[in-house]
Amino acid sequence: MASPLWKRLERKKRTVDKDASGEDLKKYLELKDLTALGIGSTLGVGLYVLAGDVARSTAGPAIVISFLLAAVVSLLTGFCYAEFGARVHVTGSAYSFAYVAIGEFVAFAIGWSMLAECIIGASSVAKAWSEYLDSLANHTISQTISENVGTFHSSFLGDYPDFLAFGVLCVLTVILTLGVKLSSLTMVLLSVVNCGVIVICVCAGIPLIDFQNWSQDGGFLPFGFTGVLQGAASCFFAFVGFDVIAMSNEESIRPSRDIPLSIALTLFICFISYTSVSFIVTLLVPYYAIPKTASLGGVFALRGAHVVEFLITIGSMVALTASMLGAVFAIPRLAFAMARDGLLFPVLAIVHTGTKVPVISCIVAGLLTATIAAILSLHQLIEMMSIGTLLAYMLVAVSVILLRYRPKRAGDHSLSETDRPIHEETSKIDTMENDKESEMERLVGPKLPSKASYLKVWRCTFLFVVISFPFSAVLTFGPSGGSTFRWILIFCEIMMGFVVVFTVYVISRQPQDTTDLPFKAPLLPYLPLLSIFCDIYLMLQLSLATWIRFAIWLMFGLVIYFGYGIWHSQAELEEEERNPHDRENNGNDVTEMVAAKNR
Repeated sequence: MASPLWKRLERKKRTVDKDASGEDLKKYLELKDLTALGIGSTLGVGLYVLAGDVARSTAGPAIVISFLLAAVVSLLTGFCYAEFGARVHVTGSAYSFAYVAIGEFVAFAIGWSMLAECIIGASSVAKAWSEYLDSLANHTISQTISENVGTFHSSFLGDYPDFLAFGVLCVLTVILTLGVKLSSLTMVLLSVVNCGVIVICVCAGIPLIDFQNWSQDGGFLPFGFTGVLQGAASCFFAFVGFDVIAMSNEESIRPSRDIPLSIALTLFICFISYTSVSFIVTLLVPYYAIPKTASLGGVFALRGAHVVEFLITIGSMVALTASMLGAVFAIPRLAFAMARDGLLFPVLAIVHTGTKVPVISCIVAGLLTATIAAILSLHQLIEMMSIGTLLAYMLVAVSVILLRYRPKRAGDHSLSETDRPIHEETSKIDTMENDKESEMERLVGPKLPSKASYLKVWRCTFLFVVISFPFSAVLTFGPSGGSTFRWILIFCEIMMGFVVVFTVYVISRQPQDTTDLPFKAPLLPYLPLLSIFCDIYLMLQLSLATWIRFAIWLMFGLVIYFGYGIWHSQAELEEEERNPHDRENNGNDVTEMVAAKNR
């Protein structure tokens, strides 16, 4: 018998390693491959463009503090991704995490929004790569295309058909279809070159630094601490990209160990790179003299170091190529995971028997991304980014909380085949303890998660998320207005603060799952809750146009879900297969409980 609609929306995926479809990706990626994939996806535009732009217009030399704050916020999310990487060994990143912990409808929404973010992200980097190369050629490429092919005459499109961006994305798509081994080797080489250029940049810049640039013309904080916070909001997006590591979970040889470690290494290396470059940029020239375009190479040009400028130009092209490859790498794997679960069309779940990659998903994703990059402008693409990533980060933190406080269910399994022997005995012991939960609660009080404690956590987490939106909105938009209005806002903020503290207290008092994992997010629930609040605060910094575009994209996805996905979900089929067995087990459990009571 089919489940009612509301049951279908909240059905969850079991934490298994292999899907019902039997289609698996090839396990090839080691720690170095995952780390290179994370660094290549993260260390790009933020290094060569964003650092100088934020220092010049927003934070001044205090951009080093902005990057520190942004790194801390990213680390909070990284902890959550790392625990899920150790717990859930299927591809799909935040989509799969939400499917396990929250439910199908939310999982589809986050997966669909992540698809938009990855597609737009790859398109925007390709567009930036094309424009950067065109500028190095004195704009002869764009002029030749405009004169011989023509231009677009629409405000919804770019200036001209960008065949260069289209071509480079098609080349990267071909690399992806040839197998994960070639993709990983390419990313390792690009990341090594990128990091080498950064080392050369720092070493060449140290003899040229002038500490007076931090003490004059406004000093270290020319825009005040407000500028530091605004700069942190911008710098946060420089760390976006490490979630591609979680997207590669199923292709990792040792996911329980390598996923958390590679995420930590990626964030640490990126933080060191960003702060080092920020030091050099702001100490070589005054912050207001930093060039608006190609800022990192521009400051060396102002100091006469043209050889270093040339090397930085090469490094920037390599970094942008690596960022493109990382973004395109993630799109087909996310589409594959959703199609394998039955939420998208099954053709996207076809895996090539030789290369063991989702070849149809790679081709469709590559052509779609290349087409978008060819017809839209960079400004239009950038405006459509970010919201999907922040929403994914928020829901990953929510999922970690819910999964840590959720009582175990029959069939739950989180460790891969390679990791299972190490933790098999612990899992057996945990299962036996859960079977005795009711009796333990009656004798000594609750020690393991129960349905009642989980319901409290679910309600309080939901309330925390709901309250965080108006709380963040008051912090963002509240200071303007008359004195009376300001006092009203202060009173509302205090009341909402009490609710936030109450929800945190209630969640912290509930029992947690004691399953032994290679990595667990520390200080739970405090750090994930702080991550949720920071993500919501940053989401409210985005423009209204971004929210409208996101709503349109989400509505299009909901048509696909309610028209196809909800009726073809693998979770529905698995639930129907389990029901007879579950009813038999429940009957046996009742019989055993009655017999025990009689004894």
